[in-house]
Amino acid sequence: MSAASFFDAVYKALPEITDCLQLDHIDYLAGKKKAVAFFTSDVLIGDRQFDIIRRQLRRAFPQIQMTMRVASPKLADDFLADPEKFAGVFEPILLKHYPAMTPTIHRIAWKRENGSLVLEFEDQFTYEYMSRQEVRGKLLTAIQDIFLIRPELSLRLKQDT
Repeated sequence: MSAASFFDAVYKALPEITDCLQLDHIDYLAGKKKAVAFFTSDVLIGDRQFDIIRRQLRRAFPQIQMTMRVASPKLADDFLADPEKFAGVFEPILLKHYPAMTPTIHRIAWKRENGSLVLEFEDQFTYEYMSRQEVRGKLLTAIQDIFLIRPELSLRLKQDT
């Protein structure tokens, strides 16, 4: 399958991302018959879209164990300008690792202050739990994976403002 055929199949299945997805590079581990495809996208790629792209990638390379990563670096400035708008991207990631957050996840405020990203928690218990669980590190990894940036990130209580 050629690159054009691969992208034609992806865009046929996902017309909403037509011309938004680009292949950056592929890391191939010949001895293990494994490869990782690194894509960039001008839009955020959701789980359903990710699964469809991965399926097409595996069809294109049936003899190789393929995995992939999709980053959206062009959206980094939008994220930094209005992180609250992107909270829904990170909530499923947080819930996967910290299911105890379910009752409070939607009450976390995502803010940008003095060039830093701030997560603001309404209550002491949630703040302490998130601090102990090192949520900051998980979030920084997710932000870097999605936007290819690593901003300053702090956690605080709402009354600390």
